[in-house]
Amino acid sequence: MGNPVEVNGIIRTGEGTTIASFKTYHDGIGKVPFKPQVGKKYTAEVETVAGKRTYQLPEVKAAGINLKIQDEKMQDGTRGKKFQLSRSEKDKALFGTVVLVAAINNHVVYENEISFEDYPSVIGHIVTDSLPSGILHFTVFNKDGVPLAERLSFVDNQEYVSSGSIAATKISEAKRAENNIELSFPDAIQRSCSVAITDASGSSFNDDDNIWSRLLLTSDLKGYVYNPAWYFNGRNDTTKQAIDNLLLTHGWSRYNWTKLLANQYPEKRNYEQPFISISGTVMDEKNKEALENGRLNLYVEAEDSTTQNYEVKVNAAGKFRMDSLLFFGKAKLYYAYTDSKEKPKPALVILTDNSLTKLIAVLPGTMLNNVMVRDINTTRSKEEINTRYGYVKSRLDEVKELEQVTVHAVSNKKPIDIVNEKYTTGVFRSPGKVNLDNINQPANDKSLNAVDYIKNRIQQIEIQGGNIVNRKNMSLISGQKWAVGVFIDEAPATVLELRLLRADELALVKFYEAGFVGVGSNFPGGALAVYTKDRSNEDVKPDKLSFVEYNGYSISKQFYAPDYNNADQKHPVSDSRTTLYWNPDIYTDGETTSMKLNFFNNDFSKKFKIVIEGFDATGKLIHLEKVVGN
Repeated sequence: MGNPVEVNGIIRTGEGTTIASFKTYHDGIGKVPFKPQVGKKYTAEVETVAGKRTYQLPEVKAAGINLKIQDEKMQDGTRGKKFQLSRSEKDKALFGTVVLVAAINNHVVYENEISFEDYPSVIGHIVTDSLPSGILHFTVFNKDGVPLAERLSFVDNQEYVSSGSIAATKISEAKRAENNIELSFPDAIQRSCSVAITDASGSSFNDDDNIWSRLLLTSDLKGYVYNPAWYFNGRNDTTKQAIDNLLLTHGWSRYNWTKLLANQYPEKRNYEQPFISISGTVMDEKNKEALENGRLNLYVEAEDSTTQNYEVKVNAAGKFRMDSLLFFGKAKLYYAYTDSKEKPKPALVILTDNSLTKLIAVLPGTMLNNVMVRDINTTRSKEEINTRYGYVKSRLDEVKELEQVTVHAVSNKKPIDIVNEKYTTGVFRSPGKVNLDNINQPANDKSLNAVDYIKNRIQQIEIQGGNIVNRKNMSLISGQKWAVGVFIDEAPATVLELRLLRADELALVKFYEAGFVGVGSNFPGGALAVYTKDRSNEDVKPDKLSFVEYNGYSISKQFYAPDYNNADQKHPVSDSRTTLYWNPDIYTDGETTSMKLNFFNNDFSKKFKIVIEGFDATGKLIHLEKVVGN
């Protein structure tokens, strides 16, 4: 495989007579019509930049069915597909009656028995205005259900398009400058999308795929399709003809009628995974003998501070098993064993292998068939890559090596650090935007409820519609501010629960800005973590129980994005990022039609490419793309 090349040539008969000429239409693909004759041989003489080659064309079959599909627009304005079925004169009785089936997205949308009678060909029409967009698969069957001919055609009604726009409200080419963009949508509806902003100053391979081309086109085709996004850019007669040519050269990947009718079904490749499965043996802590027919109580504390409780039976062999668990990071599994007489007994739990490691399979040998291998030396991108490499290297030369020094570390924890270590775990251990230490700096008015205490000290939050919201993040159209998640002792809570607490009951309050990884997508405005002085589980801490460690799913990491407006943040000496902003969790609600995003430039980019992709609540696909800068 490689980049497509332009091709032209001629078709000759075995006697050397030229009967047709051809050339590619787009990206090395084209078609040429001619009527072959039975018994004659044909060759194609092809010319490219690499020279000339000759190919022997397949032998002409004496009998069979021909299927031709064309786009058409009817007099009343409706769009459809015109099909023409032709049969050979030889053995025409075998093809006197056929069945034409058209299917899209695994649903049959047209099925009709067609009789030729005394005609050599039959013409019909299918209205496609009401069909979903995608590949329309035509198949002709004989009276015994054997497939005789197939043809792929594309339906593009554009009902899948979710409209929107990108506006660059502030763009600066200066090093590490702040830039602002605004996403706008015509209507207020729930949306979920991702945003990527990359350096666009260099050349590219011009081989792009997007959410439209992936879901509607390439996922249903065999082999590699070069630059599939191009077929959805113009949506004009040129792209329609090009996509039709593409479907003539690429095979259908969903199913093979011949194999299915011969009871040769495809092997099932995807199996439902039971998430995390934990199994093991429970033994007596002293003599290491298996404990029989008891009950194991498990308390799972994950790395992201989430907790879960489980109760599982232990069989006569001392074995236990539980599946469909879901937690992230390295977890501690605290356990306590109770025998069949409901008496606690010291136990030792030995776990089997981690079930997640069994999901890793050897790559199939065919995986590399669709991989493009390009020589970087033959592309225009090499110059841009060399420029970036030289820039980074030059900045490395600016680093001066210091003379040997001796560093003496002195532990000097602040009082709030001690409180933080005592009460917080996981992602909540990191410092917030605002941190209130009510142990070392207690409130003067101890009768205040927790909500008023917090509102008086954290100016960035307020109450709106009975919820805590972030003042800084809001919809300019609806005025609705982004919700802030509330946690009491790291458990999700409501504003009402927070009002029931008095100020003197609080130990620590932390406010995290929008995008805090521990809060999830339901609260885009950030998180408010409140810790009480007397927690209910303080007397029976899980770490007093025996525990084993188990690795869960990897914790999602927040994409690194420096804030050069923050003087307190440590910044890199050299900023050579090519991806300047990436956020896979951008949401809008039923009251929001626009949102603003900001990002900071690196040390060299002058032009930026913005791509937004996702879907809305009606199932429409979002794809917005814009290049800004010079």
